[in-house]
Amino acid sequence: MAEQKKKAAKTGTTCEKADVSTKDPFAWSATLNNGLRMPVVGFGTYKLKEGEVSGAVRAATNAGYKLVDTAHVYGGGKTEPIVGTALSKQPGVF
Repeated sequence: MAEQKKKAAKTGTTCEKADVSTKDPFAWSATLNNGLRMPVVGFGTYKLKEGEVSGAVRAATNAGYKLVDTAHVYGGGKTEPIVGTALSKQPGVF
């Protein structure tokens, strides 16, 4: 069977080089193609168990994280609502 070449994914996203001029990694961000800035250092929720998510997210935001990385595949769709609930209980997050 002939080997098929993989096509590169086409996305409409671009970003400027991240601003890392400050020594605080939590302040590092990149400008997206729509002009919004996004933190480049984030807290990942991959492999967190359902009972660990809320406390871990609260601890991460207390430590200074501004980006919480979730994906449907991380917790089968269970992680995002728990992260949302944890963030909604954090004063000053929204």
